Amino acid sequence: MTAELSENTADTFTKPRLEKVVKGEDPGGITESVGWTGGGGFRDLRVAASVWDVISDQYGTVALAAEGVSPEQLGRAVTAQLGFLPIEHDVFAGSKGRARLAVLEGVADAVAVHDIVSALGEGETTVIAALAATDGAETTLRDLSRGSRLLKLPIDLFPPTSAVTR
Repeated sequence: MTAELSENTADTFTKPRLEKVVKGEDPGGITESVGWTGGGGFRDLRVAASVWDVISDQYGTVALAAEGVSPEQLGRAVTAQLGFLPIEHDVFAGSKGRARLAVLEGVADAVAVHDIVSALGEGETTVIAALAATDGAETTLRDLSRGSRLLKLPIDLFPPTSAVTR
C-alpha cells in the first residue's frame, strides 16, 4: 500500500511506476533483486474533502455539516460512513439488506418520517439520518415502522469515546 498527498506527484510519478511494476517493465527498485516479472494490480483512490467541519471552543468540540455541502454529497458520505450501498432512489440514499437509508439535510419531523416510511417496500425498515429532529419524530418512526431508527447527524456517526484505562 502507498499513499501520496500530492495529486500531481501521484499522477506524474507514482501511478506510472506502479503500472510498469504490474507489467513487469520496471527495471529499477526491488524488482530485479526479487525476480519480479509482473502481475497483480493496484487501485487509484482519491480522498474527497470532508463534509464535516469540526469546531472546538471553550464549550467543547462539535461537528457540523460543512458550508456548501450539497444534499447529494451529504447522502453519499453518510451512506459510506454507515456501510450502506449507494442506490439511485428519490427517497433513499443507500441500502443494506432490507434496510433503506434516508439522509435529510434538514429536520426530521412527523411529516418527513411518514413520507419516508410510506416509500418503504414490504418488510423493509429504514434508518433516517437527519441534521436535526423534532421531539416527536422518533416516536412517530417507532409507531410506523418497527425496527427502524433515527440518527442525529453528526453526533450519532461520531459518538464521544471514553478513555481506555490500562
